[in-house]
Amino acid sequence: MTDLMGRFRHISKERRRRYPPNIIRNQKYKWYTFIFAVLRLQFSHFFNTFLFLVCMTQLKKEYLVSSLVASVGPWAMVLLFSLFKEGVEDYKRYERDKITNSQLYTKLTSQGFVRVPSSRIEVGDLVLLEKNERVPADMALLKTSDVSGHVFVRTDQLDGETDWKLKLTIPRMQSATFDELRKLSILAEQPSKDIYSFTGKIKIGKFSLDELSEIEEEGNEDEGIGRRIERLLEFDFGREEGSVGASEGPKDVSWVYSSSSQSTGESGSLDEDLGFVSDGRDSAAAGSSEGLEVGNESNVGRETEEADVSLKDEEKPVAEALGCENMLWMNTVVATCSILGCVVYTGKDAKAMLNTSRPRNKIGKIELELNGYMKVLGAGCMVLAGIFTYMRGVGSRPDIIFIRFLVLFSSVIPISLRITVDWARYCYGKYISEDERIEGAMMRSNNLPEELGRVSYFLTDKTGTLTKNEMEMKKIHLGTICYTKELNREISKNLAKVLNGRNDGKGVFFRGKKDINARVYDLVQALSVCHNVTPVISENEVSYQASSPDEVAIVQWTECVGMKLYKRDRSMIVIRDPLNDEQEYQILYTFPFTSETKRMGIIVRYNEEVIFFLKGADVVMRGIVKVNDWVEEEADNMARDGLRTLVIAKKVLSGKEFELFEEMYNKAWMSLVDRAEAMSKAMEIIEKDMNVLGLTGVEDKLQDDVKVTLENLRNAEMKIWMLTGDKIETAISIARSSRIFHRGTVYLVISDASSVGDVKAKLDLLRGSGYNSLVIDGQSLSFVIESCMDEFIEVASELEAVIGCRYTPTQKAAVARELKNKTRKCVCCIGDGGNDVSMITEANVGIGIVGKEGNQASLAADFSINKFCHVSDLLFWHGRNSYQRTAKVAHLIIHRGLTLTVIQAIFCSLIYFVPVGLFRGELLMLFITVYTFLPIFSIICSSDISRSVVVKFPELYKELTENKLLSYRHFSVWTLIAFYQGTIMMITFYLLKQEFFIISTLTFTSLVLNELLMVILTTTRMTPMVFISSGMSLAIYIVYFALRRGLLRYQRPFYLFLLKITVVNTLAILVSVFQKLWTKYMSPPTYSKLEVLV
Repeated sequence: MTDLMGRFRHISKERRRRYPPNIIRNQKYKWYTFIFAVLRLQFSHFFNTFLFLVCMTQLKKEYLVSSLVASVGPWAMVLLFSLFKEGVEDYKRYERDKITNSQLYTKLTSQGFVRVPSSRIEVGDLVLLEKNERVPADMALLKTSDVSGHVFVRTDQLDGETDWKLKLTIPRMQSATFDELRKLSILAEQPSKDIYSFTGKIKIGKFSLDELSEIEEEGNEDEGIGRRIERLLEFDFGREEGSVGASEGPKDVSWVYSSSSQSTGESGSLDEDLGFVSDGRDSAAAGSSEGLEVGNESNVGRETEEADVSLKDEEKPVAEALGCENMLWMNTVVATCSILGCVVYTGKDAKAMLNTSRPRNKIGKIELELNGYMKVLGAGCMVLAGIFTYMRGVGSRPDIIFIRFLVLFSSVIPISLRITVDWARYCYGKYISEDERIEGAMMRSNNLPEELGRVSYFLTDKTGTLTKNEMEMKKIHLGTICYTKELNREISKNLAKVLNGRNDGKGVFFRGKKDINARVYDLVQALSVCHNVTPVISENEVSYQASSPDEVAIVQWTECVGMKLYKRDRSMIVIRDPLNDEQEYQILYTFPFTSETKRMGIIVRYNEEVIFFLKGADVVMRGIVKVNDWVEEEADNMARDGLRTLVIAKKVLSGKEFELFEEMYNKAWMSLVDRAEAMSKAMEIIEKDMNVLGLTGVEDKLQDDVKVTLENLRNAEMKIWMLTGDKIETAISIARSSRIFHRGTVYLVISDASSVGDVKAKLDLLRGSGYNSLVIDGQSLSFVIESCMDEFIEVASELEAVIGCRYTPTQKAAVARELKNKTRKCVCCIGDGGNDVSMITEANVGIGIVGKEGNQASLAADFSINKFCHVSDLLFWHGRNSYQRTAKVAHLIIHRGLTLTVIQAIFCSLIYFVPVGLFRGELLMLFITVYTFLPIFSIICSSDISRSVVVKFPELYKELTENKLLSYRHFSVWTLIAFYQGTIMMITFYLLKQEFFIISTLTFTSLVLNELLMVILTTTRMTPMVFISSGMSLAIYIVYFALRRGLLRYQRPFYLFLLKITVVNTLAILVSVFQKLWTKYMSPPTYSKLEVLV
């Protein structure tokens, strides 16, 4: 058998194989590849590569322009800073991993209960977990301290859902003694990402050859020499824990040893027969064998004396099927009681790790724009060096002349730009996290704050993002009559009439046509029984736990009308009716809801009848229920009101029908190959000709201020796309109520397309027509993705709004990816659940909401917020400020380098193109790091507009997206200013016929003052930080000037020196002053006009 799904892992005491260690590793780098990986990342930026090559030339003496320290030092400092930053961040990940991998767990061995770190847990181990403990590896659930054999687990860190999930033991395992459990064997499917399905078998004893013949066992593949070397180089988490091996057990373990027919004392003590849990690691390579004494190598390979002892039961052991409900996945948390499990998958084989992909290293558009600037500057530097080499004249060594000029002019490449921008982004993150208006907001990606200020497309989820994910039952419809929540008391009366009639023997349950009271009762009865809700008592309070808030809302409604879910276990549901009588339903089979089936069912025995209840989406229930003329119409009507609809159906199974189904279903359940397909065929026997009982409509309320927020985003000229898994009618209703669709919206619907031609025909209608919005479902989108995605994006990207319905997470991600790639504009995606993670990670900038579906989306996102309405402040205020400030900082730093290079170039040309530096290396380093750094950096504390204006006029946002702040037009303006100022300084001082050292002092002093003045002119709204930093820098320079008179010489008297500096700086700064005055009075920006109105 070559199909991967046909291969299974065989876990038993006879099987010895190597499996991945149970280590969680989220580090980006390994210690032995760290330097090389970071250098590779740094050299992906042009300016690093350029400066590296320039610095390398300085290692050769004839190419050296100044001291080696002055030439290589600045670039080396920048590189070391980058290494330090990456190292600190990765070390923090290592520390977090170490805490997780060193967490102690109770493992059963021949010594009894032993506490070992998570990293020492291996395949086949028996692990005991108590309430609120994290599950350290994928495990098969064997026993629970709750005699019912069920346990709730929290899965928010796995699938993003906060609702508790019910997990069940297999009855045979729950009642087994410990002597029986130690003879376990398990067949488990190959590791896969799917957390909603699992195929396996479990048996007390060995699997027979016949049972193993239908599968191919997982091979023991050689890990290879490369992997062995890598494993030797890796750190071993947890080996330093002093408590390893300590005999520290849980409080009460009597339930582990006992069975339903055996007292605790009869279970005996643990001995070396626990060898059954060995994962088969080779004795030469593994320090210990699972189930044997931890750390004692003498136990490796020991044969147990009782290996072939027969089970106490006289009956031949029977294999039981293992399904998803019997498995506990890594990183889930035990919520209600203690459990005993057998480890099946560890480390990178665990589903949590398989679903954890390394997030792609997002690079903002501003990084690409700055990199483009660097390429232009680098090319200009090389061209200028080539021209000056030519003007110098071709000598014996033109390479020396060229490289020296190249080094002199390399200051045009701003070395400090990356560090300054990185520090600025750190401050942006602090501003966001400390903003009281968006409390709880957090920046998780340090590369993207500027992208918040240039969003063109805004893609949002619906449930939990635009809506609260707080469900409330609003309507039920029985075909001829509709009940709203205001009529709950009337429903209670109807139920009481039916129950009283039954007690009086009036026989309201005849097979013919029923009156309205009986129909209401049938629907409420189905709703009170057909669900996966379990009542949980905690601190004398009863709460409902289920995998979906819809389920809880329905059960709360049935309680409100008098049918209360009183008790539930794996075999029984007890309902307390309006007469306070208890109705007991024996659970025969349950069929959980899945995204594939879109329905949930249950078979129960009640009053000697076998009843099959089913509820699901109307699109899948159409082919299951009897033909009717009202379900589809009423479902659409409810959806238009923004309600989530379910069709409820019922069927009483005959004895023969049930026996046929049971035989086929049980056979399918025990199959290891194509189990899901075989089970689906068995379900077809009973899923036909069912009686429709009614429809339910559940409302998901809108989040606070959603309407205002979306309207502001639309006013900011953003295109809003809502992508949801809900049906079309519900999505359209929410689009209207949330104002994604406004009064002027004319939309086209593309749904249920059967071919690519159908989709293309509809897309052609959008061209040149009156439609300004589109609604398209997942089925139609699948054809788009296959053949005409480019055409779809071309048309849809011009529309005001797009609504996507019935989308899978993969389709959401595909839309975000293609929209980003095809339009080349900034795409922002926002969501709150695990199904939104793919879309969020594909976007230019992803925003996650900490919601009722858990933290998965917020943890995977670039930015995390608590409420959808916080998006306005995040984009309009923080996004605008981050973009504006970074642009100004970049322009000033580039201007500083350009001015310096212009002065150096003019100086060289005036001395007949001799490659001699005007300034010593010490002065250049201080100019960049001390005299100008703080003033330029202080710009991140200023803003060009007040927050009140930004909030009141979202239209200002579109100016940022339409007019790029780092365009080549702006770059050209700043280049001309730098050229003018550098020329004025150098030419003026040269004409004064000063000696070399005096010219150096005059031009350098003018450079410092000019840059301080440029900072003040560039700052739109002056802040104390700008004045303080500029004053400090000037004071430091004055002190340095006084102390280093030998280096900074000037012609006496001193007042003439000051006069020259003042005149030259006045001439140099005039062009910037004129530009600022022209902008202010002749072409004022829009925000300056609006500032007066607020």
